[in-house]
Amino acid sequence: QVPRSARLLDPFPTVTMQWVRSVLVLLLATVPSCMSRRMRADENPLGQVLRLLDGLAAKVMKEGEEEAKTYKAFVEWCDDAAANKGFEIKTATAKKEKLEAAISKSAGDGEAAAAKIEELAGSISADEADLKSATQVRTKESEDFTANEAELMDVIDTIGRAVVVIEREMAKNP
Repeated sequence: QVPRSARLLDPFPTVTMQWVRSVLVLLLATVPSCMSRRMRADENPLGQVLRLLDGLAAKVMKEGEEEAKTYKAFVEWCDDAAANKGFEIKTATAKKEKLEAAISKSAGDGEAAAAKIEELAGSISADEADLKSATQVRTKESEDFTANEAELMDVIDTIGRAVVVIEREMAKNP
Protein backbone atom coordinates (compact mmCIF):
# COMPACT_ATOMS: atom_id res chain seq x y z
CA GLN A 1 0.00 0.00 0.00
CA VAL A 2 1.26 3.46 -0.91
CA PRO A 3 1.88 5.78 2.07
CA ARG A 4 -0.51 8.72 2.42
CA SER A 5 2.27 11.27 1.91
CA ALA A 6 3.21 9.65 -1.40
CA ARG A 7 -0.44 9.68 -2.50
CA LEU A 8 -0.62 13.39 -1.73
CA LEU A 9 2.45 14.11 -3.83
CA ASP A 10 1.44 11.76 -6.69
CA PRO A 11 -1.82 13.01 -8.27
CA PHE A 12 -2.28 9.68 -10.10
CA PRO A 13 -2.24 6.44 -8.15
CA THR A 14 0.16 3.90 -9.66
CA VAL A 15 -2.43 1.41 -11.01
CA THR A 16 -4.59 4.14 -12.53
CA MET A 17 -1.58 5.78 -14.12
CA GLN A 18 -0.50 2.48 -15.72
CA TRP A 19 -4.01 1.91 -17.08
CA VAL A 20 -4.18 5.44 -18.54
CA ARG A 21 -0.75 4.98 -20.13
CA SER A 22 -1.82 1.64 -21.63
CA VAL A 23 -4.98 3.16 -23.12
CA LEU A 24 -3.02 6.09 -24.52
CA VAL A 25 -0.42 3.80 -26.10
CA LEU A 26 -3.15 1.71 -27.73
CA LEU A 27 -4.92 4.81 -28.96
CA LEU A 28 -1.76 6.32 -30.35
CA ALA A 29 -0.82 3.04 -32.02
CA THR A 30 -4.19 2.68 -33.73
CA VAL A 31 -4.62 6.32 -34.75
CA PRO A 32 -2.05 6.41 -37.62
CA SER A 33 -3.30 3.19 -39.19
CA CYS A 34 -6.90 4.33 -38.94
CA MET A 35 -6.30 7.86 -40.21
CA SER A 36 -6.80 7.00 -43.82
CA ARG A 37 -9.83 4.88 -43.01
CA ARG A 38 -11.15 7.59 -40.75
CA MET A 39 -11.22 10.09 -43.53
CA ARG A 40 -13.62 7.99 -45.52
CA ALA A 41 -15.46 6.35 -42.62
CA ASP A 42 -16.53 9.45 -40.69
CA GLU A 43 -20.13 8.42 -41.05
CA ASN A 44 -19.83 4.81 -39.95
CA PRO A 45 -19.88 3.79 -36.25
CA LEU A 46 -16.20 2.89 -36.16
CA GLY A 47 -15.30 6.37 -37.40
CA GLN A 48 -17.44 7.92 -34.72
CA VAL A 49 -15.78 5.73 -32.07
CA LEU A 50 -12.35 6.76 -33.34
CA ARG A 51 -13.37 10.41 -33.23
CA LEU A 52 -14.63 9.96 -29.65
CA LEU A 53 -11.40 8.19 -28.69
CA ASP A 54 -9.34 11.01 -30.23
CA GLY A 55 -11.37 13.55 -28.25
CA LEU A 56 -10.97 11.49 -25.09
CA ALA A 57 -7.22 11.14 -25.67
CA ALA A 58 -6.89 14.91 -26.16
CA LYS A 59 -8.98 15.53 -23.04
CA VAL A 60 -6.89 13.07 -21.00
CA MET A 61 -3.66 14.64 -22.25
CA LYS A 62 -4.94 18.15 -21.43
CA GLU A 63 -6.05 17.05 -17.95
CA GLY A 64 -2.70 15.31 -17.45
CA GLU A 65 -0.84 18.50 -18.36
CA GLU A 66 -3.05 20.54 -16.02
CA GLU A 67 -2.52 18.01 -13.24
CA ALA A 68 1.24 18.09 -13.88
CA LYS A 69 1.19 21.90 -13.55
CA THR A 70 -0.88 21.66 -10.38
CA TYR A 71 1.43 18.95 -9.05
CA LYS A 72 4.50 21.07 -9.82
CA ALA A 73 2.95 24.07 -8.04
CA PHE A 74 2.08 21.85 -5.08
CA VAL A 75 5.63 20.47 -4.91
CA GLU A 76 7.03 24.02 -5.02
CA TRP A 77 4.64 25.03 -2.24
CA CYS A 78 5.71 22.00 -0.19
CA ASP A 79 9.38 22.84 -0.75
CA ASP A 80 8.79 26.47 0.27
CA ALA A 81 6.78 25.40 3.33
CA ALA A 82 9.50 22.91 4.32
CA ALA A 83 12.20 25.57 3.93
CA ASN A 84 10.16 28.06 5.97
CA LYS A 85 9.56 25.47 8.70
CA GLY A 86 13.29 24.72 8.69
CA PHE A 87 14.06 28.41 9.23
CA GLU A 88 11.39 28.64 11.93
CA ILE A 89 12.90 25.60 13.69
CA LYS A 90 16.39 27.09 13.47
CA THR A 91 15.14 30.44 14.83
CA ALA A 92 13.16 28.77 17.62
CA THR A 93 16.16 26.61 18.55
CA ALA A 94 18.41 29.67 18.81
CA LYS A 95 15.76 31.48 20.87
CA LYS A 96 15.38 28.42 23.11
CA GLU A 97 19.14 28.35 23.73
CA LYS A 98 19.15 32.06 24.61
CA LEU A 99 16.21 31.60 26.98
CA GLU A 100 17.86 28.58 28.62
CA ALA A 101 21.02 30.66 29.13
CA ALA A 102 18.92 33.46 30.65
CA ILE A 103 17.21 30.94 32.95
CA SER A 104 20.58 29.55 34.05
CA LYS A 105 21.90 33.07 34.69
CA SER A 106 18.75 33.99 36.61
CA ALA A 107 19.04 30.82 38.70
CA GLY A 108 22.66 31.70 39.50
CA ASP A 109 21.66 35.27 40.34
CA GLY A 110 18.90 33.92 42.58
CA GLU A 111 21.34 31.68 44.43
CA ALA A 112 23.77 34.60 44.86
CA ALA A 113 20.92 36.80 46.13
CA ALA A 114 19.83 34.06 48.57
CA ALA A 115 23.40 33.82 49.90
CA LYS A 116 23.56 37.62 50.24
CA ILE A 117 20.20 37.60 52.07
CA GLU A 118 21.49 34.95 54.48
CA GLU A 119 24.64 37.01 55.05
CA LEU A 120 22.62 40.17 55.67
CA ALA A 121 20.20 38.31 57.96
CA GLY A 122 23.17 37.11 60.01
CA SER A 123 24.56 40.64 60.08
CA ILE A 124 21.18 42.02 61.18
CA SER A 125 20.94 39.39 63.92
CA ALA A 126 24.42 40.31 65.16
CA ASP A 127 23.55 44.03 65.02
CA GLU A 128 20.31 43.41 66.93
CA ALA A 129 22.24 41.48 69.59
CA ASP A 130 24.77 44.34 69.81
CA LEU A 131 21.92 46.85 70.05
CA LYS A 132 20.24 44.84 72.82
CA SER A 133 23.54 44.61 74.70
CA ALA A 134 24.19 48.34 74.25
CA THR A 135 20.63 49.12 75.39
CA GLN A 136 21.16 47.05 78.54
CA VAL A 137 24.47 48.85 79.20
CA ARG A 138 22.81 52.25 78.65
CA THR A 139 19.90 51.29 80.92
CA LYS A 140 22.30 50.22 83.69
CA GLU A 141 24.36 53.39 83.22
CA SER A 142 21.17 55.47 83.32
CA GLU A 143 20.10 53.77 86.55
CA ASP A 144 23.58 54.35 88.01
CA PHE A 145 23.51 57.99 86.89
CA THR A 146 20.06 58.52 88.40
CA ALA A 147 21.20 56.98 91.68
CA ASN A 148 24.42 59.05 91.69
CA GLU A 149 22.51 62.20 90.78
CA ALA A 150 20.04 61.63 93.59
CA GLU A 151 22.91 61.07 96.02
CA LEU A 152 24.73 64.18 94.78
CA MET A 153 21.57 66.26 94.99
CA ASP A 154 21.10 65.02 98.53
CA VAL A 155 24.72 65.95 99.33
CA ILE A 156 24.30 69.39 97.71
CA ASP A 157 21.11 69.93 99.65
CA THR A 158 22.86 68.89 102.84
CA ILE A 159 25.78 71.22 102.07
CA GLY A 160 23.35 74.02 101.28
CA ARG A 161 21.65 73.59 104.66
CA ALA A 162 25.02 73.34 106.35
CA VAL A 163 26.07 76.63 104.74
CA VAL A 164 22.88 78.28 105.93
CA VAL A 165 23.43 76.94 109.45
CA ILE A 166 27.08 78.05 109.39
CA GLU A 167 26.16 81.53 108.18
CA ARG A 168 23.54 81.85 110.87
CA GLU A 169 26.00 80.76 113.47
CA MET A 170 28.60 83.16 112.14
CA ALA A 171 26.10 85.91 112.13
CA LYS A 172 25.47 85.27 115.79
CA ASN A 173 29.17 85.31 116.61
CA PRO A 174 30.74 87.97 114.56
